[in-house]
Amino acid sequence: MAVYAYIDVARKQEFIYKNNKLRDNLHNSFLIKAITEELDRPDRPEDFCLSAYLEQAHPGQFAFVYSGGGNSIIRLDTPDIGKEFVRKFSSAVLRRHPDLELYISLVGDDGTDKQLIENLHKAADEQKNRRRSRCRRWTYGVEKIDETGQAVRKESKNSSETKAAREYLKEKFQALVPPAHFFITTELKDYKKDEEGKSYIGVIAIDGNKMGEMVAGASGFAEIKELSNTIEAIYREAVRDALFSCFAPDRERTRRICITPVLMAGDDICLIVEAEQAIEIAAAILRSIQMVSGRKKQNNSLLGRLIAGDYLTACAGVAIARYNYPFFELVQAAEGLCSRAKEALYKVPANKGSFIDWEVLPGPVPVARPQYARSGPVKEIFHVKPLRVDRTVPAEPVTAQGIYHYDAFIDFLRCVRQQVSTSSLAECRKHFYAGWEQYRLFLEFHKDSGKLTELAERIFGAKAGVWEYAALTTKQQDVPFSRTYILNDILETSPFIALQEEEEYGGTDLSNRGAAL
Repeated sequence: MAVYAYIDVARKQEFIYKNNKLRDNLHNSFLIKAITEELDRPDRPEDFCLSAYLEQAHPGQFAFVYSGGGNSIIRLDTPDIGKEFVRKFSSAVLRRHPDLELYISLVGDDGTDKQLIENLHKAADEQKNRRRSRCRRWTYGVEKIDETGQAVRKESKNSSETKAAREYLKEKFQALVPPAHFFITTELKDYKKDEEGKSYIGVIAIDGNKMGEMVAGASGFAEIKELSNTIEAIYREAVRDALFSCFAPDRERTRRICITPVLMAGDDICLIVEAEQAIEIAAAILRSIQMVSGRKKQNNSLLGRLIAGDYLTACAGVAIARYNYPFFELVQAAEGLCSRAKEALYKVPANKGSFIDWEVLPGPVPVARPQYARSGPVKEIFHVKPLRVDRTVPAEPVTAQGIYHYDAFIDFLRCVRQQVSTSSLAECRKHFYAGWEQYRLFLEFHKDSGKLTELAERIFGAKAGVWEYAALTTKQQDVPFSRTYILNDILETSPFIALQEEEEYGGTDLSNRGAAL
């Protein structure tokens, strides 16, 4: 009787980002991939990996049923072989990487493919629950600590491992990047542009919507493997198309843009780019995922059956900060923003759509998160994000449910930058949270107040409410119900978006970014 083993790693982020050096983060990410997934021979590190171990220890006695996204399901010929694999492979991993939490569940081959998958996941979850209750000793109190506050440990990273990690990411990403416009780097210092430390980066986190439902709809191991490979191909093509669309040949650039691939696994993407390109690139990837998946669905019976709508959707979070901001916190912020964007799905029919959210982090010192709404006789909403991203022109730039469209927002931002002095509006930020009357009085005496309201009404329309002083007021039975201030997001975002229609790249004066925060 054959058995099936499911390999997974818990606390992946904690292991990957256990220090603040980007090169080490990339190395740790590749290390998890090498230990948990099937790798072709050219991609394998010289030291140790799952594929090489199985070929050496159990030749002809195993088969990868599924592999990807940081886990694998492996079929082993007998229970004894399965037990030996779990014991010896776990021991080998533990000796090399004692702080990596590896889990291997083992079940018999009774039942359908779906039942086997459920049993493997259930067994893995039981293992994780048992380990969570364990006391974790990080230090005895007498060790030298590193920048994360944990005891310094002697790492087993040799030069061949580090080179394999760097080359794997670079080679896989190189084909996706137009070399005339991008420079792939694994060093955050390459993002530094001046000596005052005002250089900013954007970390993009993208995650697909409803992937669990699609996997559940697959009929067995073969379809799950086909679906995984197809989704990864869609996302890779979408990234490539998005980058080419953002930096097409007709858009002249004076220099190449730095970009760093941190993670590209299935429907999970994490990239670092220069801050003034991050929001545009993230939105372009979301749009490309819709377009590429829509094309492929027409000729792929599996996608035709499993994709609920016309195409796949995803959500994105973009965290913007100075290049020397603690990297782990920046990645966490981007993923948190991606999760917040997903919450907007519950406002749309059938929970269908792509959304993007972003935030500018002022510094490593903890500060209060921005206030998004305030209850009262009239509900005040201080931010319009997350924004919806579609591959086609939206029927409504803003809906009755308070969903604003990304394209309309960017159009409004472009018009404001062309026709209104944003520096003169900076004082407005002091009045958003002081109440409607104080905000209204400030804008009443501002020379461009009427122009702002006119632009907002022209671009967003008046179906969702009434525009007054660049704020949207909705009413119920002729009584004000809510009021949304759009200028808050405009002023925060403006220094970090390069609009090609206005200036050639590199020509924007970004020296006052700190003042804009």
